[in-house]
Amino acid sequence: MWADPVLPGLLLKNLPYGETFFGHPTGRATDGRLVLDFIAEALGLPSMPLYLARGSNFSAGVNFAVVGAPALNLTYLQGLNLTVNPPINSSLHDQLVWFQKLKPSLCNGQGTDCFGSSLFVMGEFGGNDYISFLLSNRTVEQARPYVPQIVDSISRGLEILVYFCMDLVGLKDV
Repeated sequence: MWADPVLPGLLLKNLPYGETFFGHPTGRATDGRLVLDFIAEALGLPSMPLYLARGSNFSAGVNFAVVGAPALNLTYLQGLNLTVNPPINSSLHDQLVWFQKLKPSLCNGQGTDCFGSSLFVMGEFGGNDYISFLLSNRTVEQARPYVPQIVDSISRGLEILVYFCMDLVGLKDV
């Protein structure tokens, strides 16, 4: 996970973030590894570089996660007069756009089966949306009507990711 570009001063670039495992600041909202790092290690892959850490080599994978990113966009949440703290301007939709922009350069020279044999991990979306309600002194009962919309946003995001992947392996018309 990387700090959203809206928050350039976020302290994730300083210790203790990264201290336990990496021994240096990583830009991740953890002092060690992410679940994705453990999955990559178990599969014999390197840790996935963060997409927002420009200049990284994405030939073995990429991590689009942004700390605090909601499933719904910031403008919508703020339109509901919700406190979004910190004000994350990178939602699930943005991460899917980043993937779509990067996909032509992924798997270069690795053949057409590259995406068919790739692992895609979609993280814990939705929690930050609910936290916005609670930080705004709303009750769980007040947040409950938005659950279908949040779940729908996550479902649509997953469908888009599957569509992108099917397109990449030539199964778009199936």
